[in-house]
Amino acid sequence: MTDIKATDILREELEELHERFAVLTDRVATLERDRDVLLAALETQAELNEQAASWHEQFSRTLEEMSAKAKSQHRQGSGHAQGPPLPG
Repeated sequence: MTDIKATDILREELEELHERFAVLTDRVATLERDRDVLLAALETQAELNEQAASWHEQFSRTLEEMSAKAKSQHRQGSGHAQGPPLPG
């Protein structure tokens, strides 16, 4: 094998490696963009979950207050016929 032929073979292999490297670099960039999108979506979902938990706590508290108020009103009016007793 001559030096020129060996050099040509090495040059072709190097070009192929450069092409593969370019493809892999593009793939990494795509994966990084996808990661960024997913992280942003995760952050948004976490914020929505916190908001939903806050609303759930607030609604549960309001429901308990309304239930206690209804029971209190039912007890105050127990001498009058006002329908069936409230559960709980």
